Amino acid sequence: MTSIERKRAFAVEFCEMTREKRARLERSTRHIVQASLKAGLSVEEVADHTGLTPEEVEAHREEKEE
Repeated sequence: MTSIERKRAFAVEFCEMTREKRARLERSTRHIVQASLKAGLSVEEVADHTGLTPEEVEAHREEKEE
């Protein structure tokens, strides 16, 4: 295996790990948002605490309802 092939294989593996981490983070965020809304926090409060926009919080709420 040449140096270029090794670098390409490493890049592919790194991208796969990054995708998996991003998916886990998205699931965790969705869970936190949905639990917070269920606990009675307003969309604005959840947005303030998570750093998301109110629109993103609403999107997570809608995912649950689907």
